[in-house]
Amino acid sequence: LSAVGGVETSEEQKRRFEVECEFVQALSNPHYLNFLAQRGYFKEAYFINYLKYLLYWKRPEYARALKYPQCLHFLEAIQHSEFREAIACNANAKFIEEQQILQWQYYTRKRQRLHVIGGCCIIVVVFSIVTKLTIELIEPLKMNALDRKIQFIEILEELCNHMLEYKLHKDKEGLQRFSKEETSTMNTLNKLHQRGVKVELGIPHEMWDKPGVEITSLKQQCENILGDYDEDIERWFYSGRSRIPLQKYLCEQRVLKGNDVSCIRKVNSEL
Repeated sequence: LSAVGGVETSEEQKRRFEVECEFVQALSNPHYLNFLAQRGYFKEAYFINYLKYLLYWKRPEYARALKYPQCLHFLEAIQHSEFREAIACNANAKFIEEQQILQWQYYTRKRQRLHVIGGCCIIVVVFSIVTKLTIELIEPLKMNALDRKIQFIEILEELCNHMLEYKLHKDKEGLQRFSKEETSTMNTLNKLHQRGVKVELGIPHEMWDKPGVEITSLKQQCENILGDYDEDIERWFYSGRSRIPLQKYLCEQRVLKGNDVSCIRKVNSEL
């Protein structure tokens, strides 16, 4: 991207980072790997060296920018000649795709649901807080039923995007780990950057505030909860919100029904 022999500008560095990020994530598509193999790329020394260079994405400070971290398994696999030869076969690419679909359909959501329960309802409590604050923007008595229904649907569609506004505070525990306030570490680094101090994190400054894997996971779990309990939330909104708190209605009586809910009291003590 930069002139031959020249030093990359910050804009060129950012563009290279974005291109390499997209390429690395494309490696999780077995048919794309099959395409590269059949076109002879895996037989070129320069391309093999490029794949080795891309291993820097396995470092945590880079991996946090990946939306599809499973691509790192394929990045590691294509470092081996045996895999590069095998993926040239259409049947092998098809088999890997089928295994991916099987995992996504039958295991991913189950694991995420268990993570919610194992995490003592923190994710669900955060979800209920965000949902309550968002839905409170609707004034049921000041609009007709159709407008209220439309606004309710629009709010639910945007609800999980609000999860990306949170930051993960790794130095804290429980519910306090999730907050919209900037972390103390990033606050310090940004102040240094503003004073002209060169701070090298391995990614462009514009990417510093991009949501990490944990927050992206928070959004995904929000979408799972919303997909499973959207009708319950709607019933609560229209008939129960004046009688029962959403947290009790959603967390205790539905998501964690039949499980230990003592965690909710522990989380509430932090509010």
